[in-house]
Amino acid sequence: MYWGGYNVFASRESTNSNTSVKIFAPNLKTLKWRGKLRNSQSLGRLDSLEEVEILLEPPKNEFDKVLEVLCGICLAKVLIINGKTIKALYKEGSTPTLILDNIRNLSICESLNKKFVLALVSLLRRMPNLNILCIKTRCWKLTYRTASHFGNEYWKLQNLAFIHQLKEVSIENSYGCNEIEFERYILGVLKI
Repeated sequence: MYWGGYNVFASRESTNSNTSVKIFAPNLKTLKWRGKLRNSQSLGRLDSLEEVEILLEPPKNEFDKVLEVLCGICLAKVLIINGKTIKALYKEGSTPTLILDNIRNLSICESLNKKFVLALVSLLRRMPNLNILCIKTRCWKLTYRTASHFGNEYWKLQNLAFIHQLKEVSIENSYGCNEIEFERYILGVLKI
């Protein structure tokens, strides 16, 4: 489903942002959601959900709404998620209350800049059973000067539960220092 929030003909925000979405689909296997959040979203019972693609464009203060979406998809095994959604899910100082222990395969498209690394760690802590991790970075946004140099020691301190059970890791377009350090950490842990 695609939920836009912009009305091209009126050149202003559409009234769609004041709506809600309710889904009750216990047999649904795949969900793809792109675009804006609604005022409220209830994903109901998605008992058969296997794969979810969440590419939202939430404002920075939509922590509760993004958390609401992730609660609805917590039974899925495969999650494809964009950086904006991950950043909206991160709230500094908050502890991860939602555990996504069914997620086995995670794909992300975002550069590992300072703000994103903090949000990514918060998400990764919620996934203790992750086996496959794919990160596709957008290298045109990250330059050596803007990299924050999250080194091997930083990653060790994060104590990520899934790290020893990874079976497949793919980090594409790793032109930034943070991506290279994360790769080194994973390779060191896995002794590859």
